[in-house]
Amino acid sequence: MDRSSSRNEVRSFLIGTLLGDCHVSRVAQWQWSNTTRDWVDWKAAFVRANLGYPCVVSEYVDHTCRNGFMYKFTAAQTSGRLRIYRDWFYDKTGVKRITSKIRFLDHPLGLVALILDQGSCRGGLTKDSKTGNQYYRKPTIRISLNNHSRQELELFQEALKVNFNLESSLQKKGKGYLDVYFSTSASQQLWALIKDLVPNIPTARKKFHPFILQTTNSKLVKRSRGVDLV
Repeated sequence: MDRSSSRNEVRSFLIGTLLGDCHVSRVAQWQWSNTTRDWVDWKAAFVRANLGYPCVVSEYVDHTCRNGFMYKFTAAQTSGRLRIYRDWFYDKTGVKRITSKIRFLDHPLGLVALILDQGSCRGGLTKDSKTGNQYYRKPTIRISLNNHSRQELELFQEALKVNFNLESSLQKKGKGYLDVYFSTSASQQLWALIKDLVPNIPTARKKFHPFILQTTNSKLVKRSRGVDLV
């Protein structure tokens, strides 16, 4: 990291990652992990620069993920802030919850972290399975916060509306889970909020490719408007 971050930026980042791939154990140790090394390295650099922890990224075997291994770094919960954030979103049994404290996710960097951990971007150049032709589909964003109740997700939606004026809806998917879904117009609004904060790393460029495509190929996108590109 080559710049200092504001207090609410750091707080929002920690909340976004905590609700994403970060886990806080009962012995008060924060662990950030992911299958992509560049994103874990970026998070470690952010934590090191803004919280002062000497974070070291390591690789470990995990047969439950696609690659068979993951990357992680940890930080002891010696900071009062980390202890407070942990208590905000973990109940007494050690289960992660979305609470009314989600209102403190009030900086777009927290959304960047959450989308990179738990989100997906769909759309962009798509190939028709029947004709083989390519066409452009306006991209959308969705965030998968599995294992959270409808009431918890509604708290998240309320925070999005109050803090960022973002509208969203809940869409059902497999196993009874709900995704937080942003329409094409809301996704464009969300992208405008976060685009200057997205890390310049391969994982982020891949994740947000449909939106980067529309920026770098505006003429192509304007011409296609959902029509086959022959």
